[in-house]
Amino acid sequence: MQRLIGLNALAIALIGSGTTLGQAQGLPAGEYRLTPVLTHENVNYDPDEIWSEAELTPFGIPARLPSIYTDQDITNLGLMTFSVVDNTCNRTNDCEFRIMIRLPRGSKSILATGKIMLGGTAVVADDLTTVTTETSTGIQTFRTGLTRTKVISCKEDGTCIEYTPPQPSPLPMPQWRRDR
Repeated sequence: MQRLIGLNALAIALIGSGTTLGQAQGLPAGEYRLTPVLTHENVNYDPDEIWSEAELTPFGIPARLPSIYTDQDITNLGLMTFSVVDNTCNRTNDCEFRIMIRLPRGSKSILATGKIMLGGTAVVADDLTTVTTETSTGIQTFRTGLTRTKVISCKEDGTCIEYTPPQPSPLPMPQWRRDR
């Protein structure tokens, strides 16, 4: 009974403080907080084109087709889709995720892959360089394919490339003169 009261007190404290359980366990603050929800049930193809048909194989006893869980947000690069497929989950419900950015004119790029607990929350850094997820073993941080100096540039035909822009040389300090 004491344990139940303690858990209720923790839940009330978290709700009262506006803190989510993910934050209490150590998820960082970030502009993009994503919690995938069931969007495509028992499918053999991915309408978002993140998972190939070969990856969406039946599993379990009795065998069933996998389901896809997604969440989306708009970034300065384009639409970010966080996707989890349940046929990749292990015994502790850690499943494979992919983050895809749909760039202007329909081009797309997988930004990151890793593990997340089914029903868990992911936080993508404001600069899109890292993603932190909840797993059965705790909080994990993954690096994405972007760095602060790497930029994606898209042409009129929709093709996009990554490049590192030249760093500007420091400007000379102004020389102040005092006229006497």
